[in-house]
Amino acid sequence: PFNLVPSSATEGDSAIIVSSGVSRLYAEEAIGIVGDRSLSLLGLVTIYPLPKTTIQSLLRNHSTILFVEEVDAFLEDGVRGLASILGMQARMFGKRTGTVPAWGEMNTDIVLQAIRDLIHIDVAPRDDDYEEERSAAEKLLIPRPLTFCPGCTHRNVYWALRKVKRRLGGALIVAGDIGCYSLGVFYDHAMDTMQSMGSGIGVAGGLGVLTRLGLSTNVVAVAGDSTFFHACIPGLINARHNNANLTFIILDNQTTAMTGFQPHPGTHTEDDGLAQVSIEEVVRSIGVDRLARVDGTDIPTLIDTFHNVVTTDGFKVVIVDSICQLRERRIAGTADETQPVIVRPDLCKGDSCRICVSQYSCTALSWDRERSKAFVLQDQCVGCGSCIDVCPHDAIQRRLTD
Repeated sequence: PFNLVPSSATEGDSAIIVSSGVSRLYAEEAIGIVGDRSLSLLGLVTIYPLPKTTIQSLLRNHSTILFVEEVDAFLEDGVRGLASILGMQARMFGKRTGTVPAWGEMNTDIVLQAIRDLIHIDVAPRDDDYEEERSAAEKLLIPRPLTFCPGCTHRNVYWALRKVKRRLGGALIVAGDIGCYSLGVFYDHAMDTMQSMGSGIGVAGGLGVLTRLGLSTNVVAVAGDSTFFHACIPGLINARHNNANLTFIILDNQTTAMTGFQPHPGTHTEDDGLAQVSIEEVVRSIGVDRLARVDGTDIPTLIDTFHNVVTTDGFKVVIVDSICQLRERRIAGTADETQPVIVRPDLCKGDSCRICVSQYSCTALSWDRERSKAFVLQDQCVGCGSCIDVCPHDAIQRRLTD
């Protein structure tokens, strides 16, 4: 019942677009621009397994099918396979035929171009002023790179790894994983690899045995607590088995923050029917050569701990007691009543420094262009105080209140 052809479609339509998810909206917009009622759209909601009866009707009533989807050609491959099994034929176009790009983000213009090239329906050209208006609108957009939330201790971890990498003259490889901390890819390129969930410890485990062949670069893997339970334990065991020379950093914030704060085996629970599993006990049972635990809010200790552990040979694990500020607010209902963090203009070195906004880059820190001084956005600041340790001039301080 979820997979319905819009009422504008008729059985005699010669062409139909098959789509799902956000790509369906692009297809709907393109059809609206075209304004040709001989072109219809099937928006699939239940894509696995494919609705066989709906697909049979699709193949029976349409001679041309255009697939509009992002990432893999999932719908296209599925319908092609089902058509082969049923012995039904239709002209099918999509990623496999190069009618739409095989990769990249879908948009309305791509769908319009496919309609124009494939179905030979005239598409009205854009107004003469369209490109000029679009260019002007783009200039109004503020660049917003992906980044961590204010007060996120993952930022502190990558800041510390950046410092350690400089101490080591760049001789540090960081293998990442899937989670909020994946943003390390964008944070000064602090993360060198990121493939799939559990891949960080796997990649590091492979690199960690190459020291026997002359690799002199230190190897670090980074993963979160939920990813640890979901996909890292086999890789951890394999690294131990092969005596890999690596450091595995586990960011333990007691939740699955990236996808909605779902609990995992390491989350504290009040449910008598559930038992909390200790990451530290699991790690110790595997038999690491060295295990350290550090507070994610303490940047100086993070830097020193990472440096000391990374430069020691062996199979090592560092558990970072992290804080997800969004989770903390969900639990407490409001932000902690802490002394506000401020930037003292008389101590801020202005454009000659900019370390806090250009390198540490907490989104609660901003820049006053008129005065060329940093300042704190109090409505965003969570009062964690991590930035205090970042400023080399002691300009960032807590404002003392009575």
